[in-house]
Amino acid sequence: MLDLLVCLCILAVLLTFMLPVIARVRQASMDTVCASRLRDLALAANLYLSENHTYPAPLRNTAPVTLLSLPPLLPGTGAVVPDNVQVRLLNDLAPDLRIPQLTSSLAADELPPGVQCPELEAATSGRGPFLPDAPGEFYLTGFTYVGGLGDPGAAGSVLSTVTTTVTSTMSSVGLLLSHAAGRVAPSRNPPGRATLWADEVFVSQPTGGYWRLAHPEQSALGGPAPLTYASGASRGQHVARCDGSVDWVAGHPAGGDLGTQPILDVMATYRVAGAYWWF
Repeated sequence: MLDLLVCLCILAVLLTFMLPVIARVRQASMDTVCASRLRDLALAANLYLSENHTYPAPLRNTAPVTLLSLPPLLPGTGAVVPDNVQVRLLNDLAPDLRIPQLTSSLAADELPPGVQCPELEAATSGRGPFLPDAPGEFYLTGFTYVGGLGDPGAAGSVLSTVTTTVTSTMSSVGLLLSHAAGRVAPSRNPPGRATLWADEVFVSQPTGGYWRLAHPEQSALGGPAPLTYASGASRGQHVARCDGSVDWVAGHPAGGDLGTQPILDVMATYRVAGAYWWF
């Protein structure tokens, strides 16, 4: 009996040490899968570019204000909303991703695994489909697509010439902030290190807004809606480049210090109204 108790105590101590190790190994495995999926999406977009001489168009939001209670939707007059991944976009890439053409109104967890961040793919609520059966039907997949967003003067994408001031007349237009010019893929002839796809890092407004994070810290507190967080406690972000490389940017890209809108206009990559994305 004593021998059994000793063995159980030893086993308990070993489990205490092993469980964190197992969790880290599992997390590293998911991160590897995530990077691989983004690499495949970037490759598919580049193949589409080779075949069609332009990247597939991203989603441009024309949703009425009455729909703004849904977390993904933002006010806009054709502004690009990078993390709203359309069925049309996925079907544009389907031949090169070797996935079947998607039909309308699939449940989010029925999407092909390769088009979703592995940390989100099991979630059954808060990911769509949004605007089901409409031409703009889309999902939240944990990824952001920015192909073509780097076009100067493109419809719904205005290059800001300043980093600290955006006039109110532009508040409903997507702004690729000036310090990010050249870092995001244009629709044609992209530089190799330009961003094409990335994990989602998004905040809905500078003060009191919710966050969406593809890789939240375990300590991140839940926000007001499914898959949202009260703070930007992110482990990091994968960024897929036009040259096929995928980088891991550790920690929060804003350094955890948000502050006011002018500060975010310096730190973030892209803005629609009061919402910001990093990629």
